[in-house]
Amino acid sequence: MVMMTPEGFLKDPMSWLRACSEFGCTITASPNFGFEMALRRFAGAPLDLSRLRICITGAEPISPHALRAFNDVFSPSGFPSVAFSPAYGMAESGLAVTLVDPADHWESVRLDSSALANGDLRISQDGTEVVSSGRAVAGAMVHTVLGEGNIGEVVIGGSSMGAAYADGS
Repeated sequence: MVMMTPEGFLKDPMSWLRACSEFGCTITASPNFGFEMALRRFAGAPLDLSRLRICITGAEPISPHALRAFNDVFSPSGFPSVAFSPAYGMAESGLAVTLVDPADHWESVRLDSSALANGDLRISQDGTEVVSSGRAVAGAMVHTVLGEGNIGEVVIGGSSMGAAYADGS
């Protein structure tokens, strides 16, 4: 396992990908801004990202443009596009609640922005592109309590969920 501090990454975003290359990482994770920062700082240095099997991203929202751009720039370094595993997670649940199966390519759908603002879910060719964050991971229970329209509150449960917050005392 290779761990980096957030400060170290922010000082040198390419340090993450150099570590993946040097140590032959098979699993890594980054929010959207990590992909975007690496894209801005990449100067064409040789990397070997061919061993990566899973690259988890759990931003809100997950940017399909960042995923495509990252893939375009780093596929010549061996980065496999199927490695992207968009996820939904929260610290209270031990991190991941949903995840795109590592064997599947990530998917997206275009949704009507005006309908979304009114609490309705409608597919539209001209709409906002939204990336799926996959299915519930083993042990997680995820369901939606619908309000008005087709959009509702996401309710999460399971054995990995925290029972309470630490109050600091």
